Amino acid sequence: MTDPVNLTSWMYDVYVYPKNQADSITKSVLDGNVGTANQDAYTVGQNLTYKLDSTIQATDTNGSGTITGADLGYYYVGDNLSTYVSAQSVTVSVGGTALAGCDAAAVGPFSGCDYFYWLDGDAVTAGDQVKIVMTDQGLDAIVAAKVASSSAVVTTEIVAKVTSVPGDGLIPNTGEFIPSNGWLTGHGFPPVTPPTTTTPPTTPPTTPGIPSNPVVSKYGDMQFVKYDAKTSAPLVGAEFTVYRDANFDGTCSAAEIITANQIGTPVTTAADGTVIFTDLQLSNFYNNAAHPLALHGYCLVETKAPVGYNLNAQPIPFTVTLAGDVTNLAYTVGTADAQEVQVANEPSNLGN
Repeated sequence: MTDPVNLTSWMYDVYVYPKNQADSITKSVLDGNVGTANQDAYTVGQNLTYKLDSTIQATDTNGSGTITGADLGYYYVGDNLSTYVSAQSVTVSVGGTALAGCDAAAVGPFSGCDYFYWLDGDAVTAGDQVKIVMTDQGLDAIVAAKVASSSAVVTTEIVAKVTSVPGDGLIPNTGEFIPSNGWLTGHGFPPVTPPTTTTPPTTPPTTPGIPSNPVVSKYGDMQFVKYDAKTSAPLVGAEFTVYRDANFDGTCSAAEIITANQIGTPVTTAADGTVIFTDLQLSNFYNNAAHPLALHGYCLVETKAPVGYNLNAQPIPFTVTLAGDVTNLAYTVGTADAQEVQVANEPSNLGN
């Protein structure tokens, strides 16, 4: 076939794979597994996990009669995280067996590394650039796993902390991978020599690979209006706190209103009686899929009443179903908008 780099010459080394061994990478996000520290990003400051499953080619490309890591020659997985999350750690396994990873940015000496990784392989580009490259030992390990089980894949898990939420409430993500040196040369790139178990590459990879499917995490704001139960006038000075509905039953029992379930700090109503809690994960969308509302709810608790009014001590369950800032939604104080809850207070001693 025509050489993809020098178009006036031929390329004689052509890699051909069976159709049932097509290279692919599948991405998922785990951000709604309640009770799991690395997979429950219900608001800013919490962790989520990006998971990438990438295929392995087990073909005797070198004609040696046996299939080894040398037949791949190279294997890379990358993830350009958005500016709204920060990489905390990365782990890689194959067929359910963990591989030994080494931080390429750390000071050596290194030994026994199946792969080298960078939590931010490009400090200039916005967002963490997570990159992992298999060593010669790692290549042997993943090929051996594929030979032993045709269903084996390389699983890369990246734990990232949600640091902020954009105005539209959406945090997207897409990964990539390079399956072999054959793929590199077939796409016009020079082959790469894999690192050894003791010597990391001098620089992180820069060649783009096969993209994964996109995933997204969704967040929104919730607005509450405090008003006089008799006159409907807005009330300033009421203090509210939000908690997670940890039992997922929509009841907000007293056992759930504890410090461990508290989200953020108390917020006081403004002059128009409103208070806004921002960047709450949607109740009807997490792990990149729609879910029943009852599984991811919240509880509003009035912790301080306005002067001259009785405290409304009964927790109020609520859900968040629209992504984005309150300022991006058509809220009107005094009306029952989709993402607004109105809370009445009775005057102390009935106003007498």
